Amino acid sequence: MKKCDDCKYAKWERDKAGRLHHNKQGYCTFNVKIPALPNAYYFMPKPVLTGGYIERGQEYEKRCPCYEPE
Repeated sequence: MKKCDDCKYAKWERDKAGRLHHNKQGYCTFNVKIPALPNAYYFMPKPVLTGGYIERGQEYEKRCPCYEPE
């Protein structure tokens, strides 16, 4: 769907009487679940996935959630 009008996650602003506000503003209440990323990847300030470069012997601060032995 291209409109959020009837979406169950749409939370619309309402006036004091409880009616939809004339400014037509609202927000989305959908809870985004970000998947676990390998240690070599990270998100930039904008939601852009970057990284992926690795180096043999480099040790990370935490265990990689995507590690699987060969």
